[in-house]
Amino acid sequence: MIPALAGKKTRDSISESRKEKVEGNFAGDGWQNGGTLVINTDGKALLAFKQESPGDHVDPNEVLKALGIAGSVEVKPHTVECGEEACALPKKK
Repeated sequence: MIPALAGKKTRDSISESRKEKVEGNFAGDGWQNGGTLVINTDGKALLAFKQESPGDHVDPNEVLKALGIAGSVEVKPHTVECGEEACALPKKK
């Protein structure tokens, strides 16, 4: 568990959050990792992604591919805008 929390992906994610001034309770349950499942209407798993460390995230292009959606999205760090009460992604132009 401790090596996963201290892993490079996790450290990079925490560093990026701090740089973007994202605040909040990120404690969570350190013994659980998340994941993503894409299931079709027949109950067949089209995509199964399991976090290996808390800093892992599924590539959105893999989700599109699993759903049979043509095209791709650029994966880049989010720019977060923070007000007095909350933080949010900027509105699309």
